[in-house]
Amino acid sequence: ETEPPVVQPMLLIQLLIDSVMSIVISLYRLLIDCDDTSASGSSGGHFEVGRCVPLKAPLSPGQERCKGMITECWSSLLSALSLLLHFSNDEAYLTGTLTCLQTLLFCCSRLTLDQAREACMNQLSKYAAPSPGYEAELDDGRPGGAGSGGGLTPKNVLCIN
Repeated sequence: ETEPPVVQPMLLIQLLIDSVMSIVISLYRLLIDCDDTSASGSSGGHFEVGRCVPLKAPLSPGQERCKGMITECWSSLLSALSLLLHFSNDEAYLTGTLTCLQTLLFCCSRLTLDQAREACMNQLSKYAAPSPGYEAELDDGRPGGAGSGGGLTPKNVLCIN
């Protein structure tokens, strides 16, 4: 009898980040592909810095389809991202998770999904500037954890950026 090989926890975390990122990027691509604002005279395409204005009604059929998909799955995606944000301290994983959260936030904002947008912003703000008791409650009392210091952690700084 041979034991199966041990799967490293960091591999599982990376697979989870990649899976969630694939879903969010697919929704983002669908939104961008359906967005016809470049026809209205915008010369920079869809990737202009600081450009996240809500789409005006009526939405195209593709935009409506995208809005429906995001409406159905944003809470599950945000829940997975929240777990990743809380339990990961590795900068590479945090960066991937934050990129995914930022992309989901963009899609929710663009499609005027106010509840989803606010939930994404609240989640991000919890880690950008956590309240004194928030991290300590979730920290399981581990010494030297995120809740034990009074200053900003590397996770806070990444969220602020």
